[in-house]
Amino acid sequence: MTATPAAVTVSVLVRMLREAFEGPPGPWTYFTDTSPGTGAFGTISGLSAIQASEPGGPGRTTIAGHVNHLSSSLALSTLGLRGQPTSRDRARSWTVTTVDDRGWADLQARLLLAAALCAKGKSIINGIEQIDRGYEALDRKLVQCGADIRRVAE
Repeated sequence: MTATPAAVTVSVLVRMLREAFEGPPGPWTYFTDTSPGTGAFGTISGLSAIQASEPGGPGRTTIAGHVNHLSSSLALSTLGLRGQPTSRDRARSWTVTTVDDRGWADLQARLLLAAALCAKGKSIINGIEQIDRGYEALDRKLVQCGADIRRVAE
């Protein structure tokens, strides 16, 4: 069996993830809905913590659980694509089931940060209060891992 070249895998994955987060770039889509605001960010931005905590997915999972799993998976996949060791234990990423308003804001901020770190090019994140509150000295830790992060005055 011939392995798919890493560059091809990464290219397809990046296109699919960009569409999953931002919505489709045109008429062709990996997903079924091509309406504006259909990416992950557009979908979760209008949900309350109560809605995100409602069981209803496979195994009675919640949207909050899926957002936590997605951000954890992005972080681990990014490490793996960079050749760094990662944990194969994804069960920990399903530990979140319900959230309050603050926890929901934190999860959304974590997903945004994970997506920004995976993206090629420049990402700008405004209103980083949730990230600062949830992760002490995160910018310094990410710089130590090779991220290029700058805080700018708004």
